Amino acid sequence: MRLDLLGLLYMVVLMGNPHSEERESAETQVHQARLRITDPALRKEVLLEIPFEEEIAPRVDLLRELLAFPPVEAIRLLEPQVMTLGVDTHGLLLTGQSMELLLARSRQVPDGHPAFLHTLGRASKSIPDVVLRTRIGGLVLQDSLRLEVGHRLNILAALDGPEAGFRERWRAEWAAALAGTLQALGQATGSASAWHLIHALVPASKKRQSCDAVLQAQLAALPLLDPHDQVRALHTICHEYLVDRFDKEDGHLLQFIEAARQLPCYLRPRPGKLLHLLSKEAAAAVKARLGALDEETQAQRQAGLHDRGATAAPAPKPVG
Repeated sequence: MRLDLLGLLYMVVLMGNPHSEERESAETQVHQARLRITDPALRKEVLLEIPFEEEIAPRVDLLRELLAFPPVEAIRLLEPQVMTLGVDTHGLLLTGQSMELLLARSRQVPDGHPAFLHTLGRASKSIPDVVLRTRIGGLVLQDSLRLEVGHRLNILAALDGPEAGFRERWRAEWAAALAGTLQALGQATGSASAWHLIHALVPASKKRQSCDAVLQAQLAALPLLDPHDQVRALHTICHEYLVDRFDKEDGHLLQFIEAARQLPCYLRPRPGKLLHLLSKEAAAAVKARLGALDEETQAQRQAGLHDRGATAAPAPKPVG
């Protein structure tokens, strides 16, 4: 309750003159009041809501408390503070030291290391200093190479847009990770590995140059999943295509429709909604195919209801 009230008070403070000393003083006082909340269950939220500035509390103390959290939680707390800490040389030094310390600790927790590297890679792009930014990005890239191929694209996507001196290496590792993931999915025989690799390819589906190859691999692997997982995976594929592709290709839409047709009729409504959104501006042939699928689904569901009704009907009593 107290933290919520301080949040409301902070919103009131923000309505004041942004350039006045009174507002700056009030902001600092609200943040310092937040820091006085010592409930362990709320400390993570407290650290998320205050900027790591010396005027509020010594940055070394704030970082020391942050570093006590598990690596994945700690890097998620540190990420929004990177630009604030980077306003001076000492802040940059603290940022680099904290990131490298967390990286070393995360290596001891293999299950959480891919998620940690993804967040660290994303956070590194906010570092104002080019030298530190490139160094941390390089460490993330180096660690990603030690991981199973299905984790690499997500981490490399977080690093996308690195410094010019780092770019060629990034491109080479991206191409290798993409090729390795496509190959692994093509060779997958079990539902668990197929599920993981279908989703591992999502970052590459967002790039025009690799979108088609990724979609073909993902759609070809759907039959390895059980029907309910096929629905979830197809929904993810269609959703990413809806969000990331402005120039939707009719050929891809027809493939999505066919993938939905392979599902049991009772599972088609969920991907069907996305297919209708995707096909709003599609060619007449795509709309006709989708309409035919709707009719086929409706007929199959009606037939299923009829069959169940006939089975449930009591047998007629014998006469006499």
